[in-house]
Amino acid sequence: MKCYIHAGIPKTGTSTIKNFLTLNKNNLFKSGYTVLVSNLDSASYGFEHLSNYAHIGIGVCDSDVFNTRIQPAYGWKIIDSEKRFNNFQQDLYADISKQIKDSRSENFIISSDFHWLKTDADVDRLKSYLLSLGFDDFKVFIYLRNYDEYMNSYIQETLKIGVLEEVFGGDFHINSFKVRDNRSQIFDILKDYKLKLEPWIHSFGINSIKPRIFKDNFFFGNSLIKDLKYVLDISSEDCIEPTSKNQSISFKAAKFLEGFQDKLKEFRQQGFNINFISLIISSLNIMSGDKFNTNIIYDDLLYQKLVDSDKWFKDNFPDYQNKDCFFDQVDSKNSVIDSPDNNLKEEQTELLVEVFSEIFNDKQYYCHEAFYGKLFFGLQKYKSTKRYIVLYGYGSVGKLIFPHLQQSLLGVVDLDLTLDEIEGIPVLTVDDVKNMYFQYTDLIVLVSRLLHIEEIKSLFKDSDIKVIPLV
Repeated sequence: MKCYIHAGIPKTGTSTIKNFLTLNKNNLFKSGYTVLVSNLDSASYGFEHLSNYAHIGIGVCDSDVFNTRIQPAYGWKIIDSEKRFNNFQQDLYADISKQIKDSRSENFIISSDFHWLKTDADVDRLKSYLLSLGFDDFKVFIYLRNYDEYMNSYIQETLKIGVLEEVFGGDFHINSFKVRDNRSQIFDILKDYKLKLEPWIHSFGINSIKPRIFKDNFFFGNSLIKDLKYVLDISSEDCIEPTSKNQSISFKAAKFLEGFQDKLKEFRQQGFNINFISLIISSLNIMSGDKFNTNIIYDDLLYQKLVDSDKWFKDNFPDYQNKDCFFDQVDSKNSVIDSPDNNLKEEQTELLVEVFSEIFNDKQYYCHEAFYGKLFFGLQKYKSTKRYIVLYGYGSVGKLIFPHLQQSLLGVVDLDLTLDEIEGIPVLTVDDVKNMYFQYTDLIVLVSRLLHIEEIKSLFKDSDIKVIPLV
């Protein structure tokens, strides 16, 4: 039996790959591939917020790796943790064995967060695990990313979840960041690809290792999913492509989030779902099209390690011999990218913190789709220029946010209404809104009904009117 192993490294499309495998499990089975993913309930073993794809990557580790690397990283405080972990491993092995037996397939796909496996002994343990399940043929593929892009993506992640200080301490600056080799946590994140690949080569042999570069112009067909299908030798055209969940942030959003870290930490401690920060990022991104990109500077020792790793990689994988895989340019150490001036004034930052704190602390809005509507209205105070808003739809969401928008509302559009006005705000037709564009050049249409969004976008596609969905 053949096992295709996706050794997932953070910030290299792992979520997209797992979503693809989940969406296409049946299609892949018809093509002769079985996706192996745990059916266990993480919570029953004390592992909160752990995806089922992560189970195998954790289940093959020994108790020392679990206790010293995995448990602290997730912040788990588990009673009888060693006993529960042993039960988890036994149940996982039984679950995977049954899936293999029931599938009667010859090709299996495993995708997991194997970045916990750092040494030869760690990866040897994985191989022994797979051999005991009956596998005798292996193909390991690992996506590797340009160093600067990898660090920028990781910085964005820490900004979004409020752990910037824990990871980077006081060294971080929004426009540039110097990475030093003596910061073990940072170096472990960035770790050169020679160190990442060597344990896999040791265990599975270099001919079984298929490194891929995580960059559009390196992907087969300029697409991660097409590249994945190419690596897996999948020719089926019936596969469904997942939508990307991760959202890049603008400089303006990054600058705000830098000052919002204490509040994010507080919300996290109170048990709030920090994923809601994506709504904040969406709103801030509307105001600034400048993509966040910190200038990464490496100290001499670390830079030399990365250069040596780059050479080692090209020597061992000749397909990449003449390509710039991990450095955009040879003199990247000394390159300086001038960042746009996106600094927020102190009073603007304070106002934004006030707006978001009010929203997060208001459970009615925190749990409701209208969160976005109130959020957007709050941001009007932040903008120095006047915003003119038209609300399209007066359903449940429209009614809920209506009082918060009245100061800026020019009117309400709703084809179901026969009234001339609502609480003193005129009811408009689509033509009224189009004509308003000549009077108000900064016009926004908020759409409060999901079924109207595409229709409204098409109505205003030939103008500069901004259409913002609230749902």
